[in-house]
Amino acid sequence: MISPIPQEWRKKVSIILTTGRLENILIRKRAQDDFQSLFPGAFRMELLECLTKALAIESLEGRLVTGMKEPGTVYEFIFHHGQTAIYSKINLCPDGSLVIVYSAHRPLKGDTL
Repeated sequence: MISPIPQEWRKKVSIILTTGRLENILIRKRAQDDFQSLFPGAFRMELLECLTKALAIESLEGRLVTGMKEPGTVYEFIFHHGQTAIYSKINLCPDGSLVIVYSAHRPLKGDTL
């Protein structure tokens, strides 16, 4: 069910993404490759910055995802970076110190989750 993504989750993830520390952020290769195919020449920091901006949107809606391999709280959502819609799926691991970015690509089902 699509609903507002909790502010507490968005804030915790944003803080970690803003630091840019490699030991606290795991970006799956496919997520980085997909993002770079949308924005050739984009660096890791551009992906982190656009995710942070998206998470700052108070009205950001998404869906809680269960059944991922790694434990944690996972949300999927769609946001816009410039004129481009991007689907993302992010995990905030249980201890709150690690974020896993699983996806950062064009939505596969239009602008819906």
